[in-house]
Amino acid sequence: MDGKMDMSSLDFLTDEVDDITLSQVCESIETEHHVFEGLQNLSFCDDSNAGNADSFLMDFDCGDIMTLMDCDVQKSEMKENTASRFGPVVNDDELRNLIEGQENRNTKYNTKWALNVFEKWREQREGGVIELHLMDATTMNHWLERFIVEARKKDGSEYPPKSLYLILCGLLRHLRQRGVYDKNFLDEKETFFIGMRNVLDAKMKSLIDRGVGCEIRQADPIWPEDEEKLWQEGVFGKENSEQLQHTLFFYSCKLFGLRACDEH
Repeated sequence: MDGKMDMSSLDFLTDEVDDITLSQVCESIETEHHVFEGLQNLSFCDDSNAGNADSFLMDFDCGDIMTLMDCDVQKSEMKENTASRFGPVVNDDELRNLIEGQENRNTKYNTKWALNVFEKWREQREGGVIELHLMDATTMNHWLERFIVEARKKDGSEYPPKSLYLILCGLLRHLRQRGVYDKNFLDEKETFFIGMRNVLDAKMKSLIDRGVGCEIRQADPIWPEDEEKLWQEGVFGKENSEQLQHTLFFYSCKLFGLRACDEH
């Protein structure tokens, strides 16, 4: 044999291959070709996405990442500090107790005294007068005019002008405590209460003309003989702390003209 294949022996294969077989082979080759192209496109897309991801990551360095982490930590710390920096929730009673606790004791007593005088007068009217804080402006002006003229002490005598004015001031504070802020009957700008203020002015002038509450209280003077006697009897001196206290108090009043206790 010379090593050459006799192709004539394969002729029978060519003869037996029909058109159907050839079409199936071509269809298989075409399918494989489409699959191969799809894989190439997929790899190209992955490469492009990877490039975009690399470029995206290159825009953020380590410093930027640490800054973002620090911001998250600071936000969480701010939330914790906000939750812990304020006190517990208060109610209306606690707010009212806080305000009343800081009110002057004398002012509180004056308000209570003024309201008590008004309530006693209101009871004497046998239910014809409603509570002060429930009145409208017209009704309040009507009844306050009559209260100013009819108010009396327990012994039946009239109140001095200053006491009468203090009673009205106490009633006004009572209204504020009850949440009534639109009825300031002592304010000259409040036109609803012009009648009441005119009655108050006339009543106070009438009391002054009759000398009610105009008495001047004056202490008896201490003569030089009385002062010498105090020294002789040991009320004044420097032998003990009590004598020093009496002496200091007396000469402070004498030399500096101090009179009332609030001036010392």
